[in-house]
Amino acid sequence: MTLGSTLLLISTLQMSIQERKKEIATLRLLGSKRRQIVWLVMTEAIILALVSGLLGIGIGAGLAFMLQGFLARMSGLTITGLTFDPSFALLSLVGGMMVTVAGSCLPAVLASRERPLHAYREASIHGHKGGWVRNLLGAVAIAFALIAALLSGGAKGHLASAALLTIGTGLLLPALFSWTIRALSSLLAPLIRNGASLARRSTLRQARRSVQIAAVAMLACSIGIVGTGVLGTVKQDTMKSIMDRYPLDHILQSNTGLDQDGFSPELFHDIQELDGVSAVPIYKGKLMITDGWKMHGTNMSTIDVDGKPELLTSLQPVDWKVLQQAFPLMISAGEIKMTDFNEGGVVITSFMSEKLGLLVGDSISMVRESSYDYGSGKWKRGYETVDLKVTGIIQAFPFGDREDFSFYTSPSWMEANMGPVSLDEIHYTLTDSSKKEEHEARIQTFVQNEGTSEAISLDKGEELELLQHQFLQRTTFLGITISLICLLALIGLMNNMTGSLKERRREIATMRALGISFRKISRLILTEGVLITSAGGILGSLYGTILLQLLLSALDHHSFVMSWAFTGGCLILPPFLGMAAVLFPLWKLRRSSILQELAAR
Repeated sequence: MTLGSTLLLISTLQMSIQERKKEIATLRLLGSKRRQIVWLVMTEAIILALVSGLLGIGIGAGLAFMLQGFLARMSGLTITGLTFDPSFALLSLVGGMMVTVAGSCLPAVLASRERPLHAYREASIHGHKGGWVRNLLGAVAIAFALIAALLSGGAKGHLASAALLTIGTGLLLPALFSWTIRALSSLLAPLIRNGASLARRSTLRQARRSVQIAAVAMLACSIGIVGTGVLGTVKQDTMKSIMDRYPLDHILQSNTGLDQDGFSPELFHDIQELDGVSAVPIYKGKLMITDGWKMHGTNMSTIDVDGKPELLTSLQPVDWKVLQQAFPLMISAGEIKMTDFNEGGVVITSFMSEKLGLLVGDSISMVRESSYDYGSGKWKRGYETVDLKVTGIIQAFPFGDREDFSFYTSPSWMEANMGPVSLDEIHYTLTDSSKKEEHEARIQTFVQNEGTSEAISLDKGEELELLQHQFLQRTTFLGITISLICLLALIGLMNNMTGSLKERRREIATMRALGISFRKISRLILTEGVLITSAGGILGSLYGTILLQLLLSALDHHSFVMSWAFTGGCLILPPFLGMAAVLFPLWKLRRSSILQELAAR
């Protein structure tokens, strides 16, 4: 919004300066210095910003009060009342003034550099292509951004690529705008015939102002593409995480530390015996440190023992019979036998086998993490080693992370060698919906009988509903932001076309006097508006799509993501926005008199 307002301010001031260039030229001829012209333009902009800021605060507060019901329905938020923060209003006013000062610098400098004699000869501000140096720098920045994106694999590299892409696009924007306008006019030529070339020349003649309007439209499209892409990706990844975290519909968490007891196994048996309930227990594991582990190039957590790195891992018991009934495990190698567990056998995941280079039959020794002295970096006196052997490899543990480095054994071996076992979580599903309330009440009674007040009950449906609620809130605010930016583009293009038609009033009046119908002139002007906003939509879609991929890559999401519906809207809606912005200037033009326009100087 701030950037869009700045671009609109620059465009408006440039149009104001263009209309008063003779007045400014007269001041220069009377002895005014360039810095006085700069200060004159900036003072005008500051006064305008102060008045606009005060009006904006008042109108914003009024709209917030009037639309609070609508916003509550759209976002799903419960709005009980509105508060007015004077400090935030003052901050907004000061921020607006600072943006105005920054945005008025370029028009003020351009006005001070206008040659008085050129102004009196009605010399106009022609379109600029940015100069070959600027174009070269922009092209180099974009090339480096793309090369860095291809070669870099880290978050910082992709963020640097995104920054270079933004800088390069900003430098090359005038040239990109010119090329896009020429390409669009060529595509429209069969439909409009000679009107396309005339519209192209008129648009490029006012390229300095037109680029800024196109940049606002480009900003709206790029923000929309990046915003919807990031929000959609976050929603998708979070939903996958919830589904992985909740293989069943409900979770009871003991919410205790690793060194504290969790639920008793009897709680699981009480829940499992309920008719219409399917449950799976998740036991508490023990932190372990390998002893004599050979490095295999993994970047997992390690601890130095006597100057050698050892793997910090977890040894976790599993009720394999219950687990395989609920989730048939895909065995990659070896077998899952209770007799093997009784002899120190363990099961690992395929991910762990690949990362650590462990295969069926490999042995590994471990020591309890509590036997390690962090001060000296050595084992405590009297430590005991546990010898284990890999007897099975499964594709994945249903309740584990994707990068799972745990060792899995049986509860009976764990209790015999490590002491009493307890449950960290109980996952369950209510298969009989008619007894849902009854079973939930009984499960809560079972938990209370455990004598713990730290237990947490989680529901997958509630988590998914909360995710959808948050996604709706964010998309609502994103849509409001994009709509406001589009409104800025509409107002800016309307002002731009009004000033352009005022500068060309004698030219248009001559065309009408020569017999060219107002319908053809209207088509020509409508084409100009369509070209400007369509160029912004095309460039914004291209820039936003590339930027989205770079930002997602920085977030370690390497699959291609694109909101085809929104991108299609960025290509379809801008032409209609351009036509809507031209309607008011056309209405004023239709009411003008041909003779008065021809007589105007």
